[in-house]
Amino acid sequence: MKSMKDRPVRGSAPTPLGAATYVAAIVLYVLIALIAIAPSIVGDLQVSARPLRVEAILQTLVVFLGANVAWLLLFDDVQEAQTRPVEDTKG
Repeated sequence: MKSMKDRPVRGSAPTPLGAATYVAAIVLYVLIALIAIAPSIVGDLQVSARPLRVEAILQTLVVFLGANVAWLLLFDDVQEAQTRPVEDTKG
């Protein structure tokens, strides 16, 4: 069995798609939270839908975008990651 010292560190570099996904998710969830906290925002913006319906639409967008990103990442070409050994910080 390999010790922790001999195990390589692996991880993918953040891609523009990944960064955009995080930003979009944060924005959508902040909008959902704002509407949940202050439903009068929807009326102030002259939107004829009820706040709960607006939240449902935003949540549907989160799920739809998440499924599409997962689909894109499923077929994304992964480059060989360079590995480096984990350095022992103890001692």
